[in-house]
Amino acid sequence: MNKKDFDSFINKQQEIKDKENKVNWEELKLSYLNSLKILFENIHEYIHEYEISGKIISEYKNENLTEEHIGEYSVKVLELYIGNHTVRIVPKGRNIFGAKGRVDLIGPKGSVRIVLVNKHSTGVKIKISIAGKESLKQKEDPPDDPIDWVWKIATRPPKVKLVELNQEKFLGSIMEVIGE
Repeated sequence: MNKKDFDSFINKQQEIKDKENKVNWEELKLSYLNSLKILFENIHEYIHEYEISGKIISEYKNENLTEEHIGEYSVKVLELYIGNHTVRIVPKGRNIFGAKGRVDLIGPKGSVRIVLVNKHSTGVKIKISIAGKESLKQKEDPPDDPIDWVWKIATRPPKVKLVELNQEKFLGSIMEVIGE
């Protein structure tokens, strides 16, 4: 190795840092928090009749999340009390592989992952490219239209599918994590 190689290395590291500094992490965090607010509003709509009748009691608690680039911040955790069981809806973060955010629905018998993804997504797609190599495309990517972000249920690996989150799927997920 010589000084010229080191100079090239240092310049490349600076370029990476400059690109990272262009990302407005505060804006991304606020967008995630707003998406969580919308998700919790939808959940309350799904369980409204059960809350009114007292069969489900809901309560918010604050917890802290720590994420790379974003740092530590406070999120709301929604707890649902159903009979003798507690189901927690716990935000896991904004910087999630393959999604714009994730929340886990956690009960005594397991958990269900809910992810914030493109409305048209049906599963996880992985694209691999090698720097400096021409891409070998099998088909043309769709145009970069504005993305409509929605919360969906992610099935278990290895073949992850994304399923629309609606009242029926949410109530079924509660039954799954409670063990019915």
